[in-house]
Amino acid sequence: MDDPPETPAGEEARALLRERLVAFQRRIAELSAELERRDTEATKEQEGLLLRLVEVLDGFENLDESIRKREGELDKPARRLAHGVGLLQRKLQRVLEESGVVPIELEEGLASRETCDVVETRPEPSRPDRTVLEVVRRGYRWAHGERAGRILRKAEVITVRSEG
Repeated sequence: MDDPPETPAGEEARALLRERLVAFQRRIAELSAELERRDTEATKEQEGLLLRLVEVLDGFENLDESIRKREGELDKPARRLAHGVGLLQRKLQRVLEESGVVPIELEEGLASRETCDVVETRPEPSRPDRTVLEVVRRGYRWAHGERAGRILRKAEVITVRSEG
């Protein structure tokens, strides 16, 4: 059995449906692009915020190091204050870890281009080249999710340089 011939009203309805379908598909593409743009923006904002928190943690670590050097000279109120500073530092570290940001662990104590910026080198013949002598500023990486393994901030290190 053959289909009945299409009427002009049926053709108009079909054309209208096609127009609406095309407009709907165009709108879906526009919304998808907007969603991707906003997701990229949110990711950049999150990274910026986490980098600022890492810088605050740097300040806490420097303060903690200064306190430890003078620990014997501190009176009771100063020791309490130092304890409070340590608690805040650990809390900030937990917040970063919960956000997926962890310190970079230097494999075998060696600096790599991917994870470190060498800020100074020193000759030390008894140690292998690229051995990290000191971490000037700790580096951080993403621990999980789609950014897992990606570097948020490289470590700044002092390393051994080979002679010659």
